[in-house]
Amino acid sequence: MKRIREDEAQLDTTDEGALFLDRHQRGKFANDVEAYFKSDRLKLKDRYLVFVEAMNDFRIERINLTGLISRMRQVLKEHADLMDGFMALLPVEYGAATNFLSNSKELLVHTEDDSVYRTFLMILNEYCFENKNNTEVYREMASMSFFRDHPDLLVELKVIFKVDPLKEEREKYREILFSCEDDMFELDMLLESFKQTVNRVEELLKKFNDGTIDPDDPIRLEDHFSRRNLSCVRYVYGKSGREVIGMMQTNAIHALPVILMRLKQKQEEATRFRAEFNKVWAGIFAKYHRKSLGYFQD
Repeated sequence: MKRIREDEAQLDTTDEGALFLDRHQRGKFANDVEAYFKSDRLKLKDRYLVFVEAMNDFRIERINLTGLISRMRQVLKEHADLMDGFMALLPVEYGAATNFLSNSKELLVHTEDDSVYRTFLMILNEYCFENKNNTEVYREMASMSFFRDHPDLLVELKVIFKVDPLKEEREKYREILFSCEDDMFELDMLLESFKQTVNRVEELLKKFNDGTIDPDDPIRLEDHFSRRNLSCVRYVYGKSGREVIGMMQTNAIHALPVILMRLKQKQEEATRFRAEFNKVWAGIFAKYHRKSLGYFQD
């Protein structure tokens, strides 16, 4: 028990309900309290300065929430209505957290294994120093055999933290599906690029063959190919892409048939790849779609 008392000493258990209030919640509470009392400062008279001092101490964390409540009881001892209003402004999480910690500690201190209580205090300590977030604390506590034996306490903890323990699981499966959709989209765009570029090359070769364009004259690529078409050619030829583009402009009649053959080859490869992976993607969607929506049981 001595070790447990040392662990408790490291954790500010005098402000149990506020352990689960983050800085945003503390700040919002302070703002609400100050706004509430601003209109009643004349009623407080000289006690209003004591109130302001207490709120400043709370904001800079010189006193905790329990300390603030104690100060308010002194400041407002002659104004029961204002004290009731102050207590009504306490975050909902404060009362819920106080009950959770009180109930948990009452059961934990009577367990035969002291290490269970020490683990509980260590997790809370990590949370207080912002080394663990809500979800991490919930998961670690949920994995403890003690809390598995007391699911009602886990329900309380879930309410306090507003955590969805299945959210990350859903997100994991959604990321898998999004990744597949991105791959499918990119491959479809590549196939469409191949198709358009092949058509443009064939159209230009046809004009050479029927005499519409003199094959011996240099051509303006922008008159026959879009930027996307030229990017497709560069993609197919990699490091040699720029050189190939130059040959298209200066010696199109000889360069285009070779380029056309290479484009069709790559188009066929991409089409086969798309057909093969359709089966893979179909399997992934069948396996993970329901899980991405939160259905983890068949």
